[in-house]
Amino acid sequence: ARLAAQKVLIHDMKCIETLARVDVLCVDKTGTITENVMKVQGIRKTTEYDPDKMPPLEKLIGDFAAAMNSDNATMAAVKTAFRQTTGRQAVSVSGFSSVTKYSSVTFSDGVYVMGAPEFVLLEKFEDYAEQISEYASTGSRVLAFGTCDGPADGGPLTDSIRPLGFLLLANPIR
Repeated sequence: ARLAAQKVLIHDMKCIETLARVDVLCVDKTGTITENVMKVQGIRKTTEYDPDKMPPLEKLIGDFAAAMNSDNATMAAVKTAFRQTTGRQAVSVSGFSSVTKYSSVTFSDGVYVMGAPEFVLLEKFEDYAEQISEYASTGSRVLAFGTCDGPADGGPLTDSIRPLGFLLLANPIR
């Protein structure tokens, strides 16, 4: 009755007796519990984003997404969530790399990077670690989005990005 009240689904009634003795349940991400798509849950602006000097953050991310291919579930989710753009055209694009954990788009007015915070924030990561951990504790995958002063050509970043916001993504529960 307690499990039913917590909306727990079971496949075999005998497992209830076993679950009564379980403190922690670890599962792998196989698509049986979650949908096989990513969805953007939200965006959290940082104090480094200045709305008076920059276009809306959602449109900056829209420009970034418009320049990228939908070759992975993350970028497909970003493209779906951020359709409005400022209309800027990309000068160059570096797709996501599993080695460097980021992708980048260069526009005539700057370089924008999106990726795993611990890989793109570099020495600034500690400044945002608590905030990132708080977002991740809700089950969200956190990506940092920001500008970069140095080159972002697909190789390891030498300069940390100036984070403008954090994107929160998740696989919806079935």
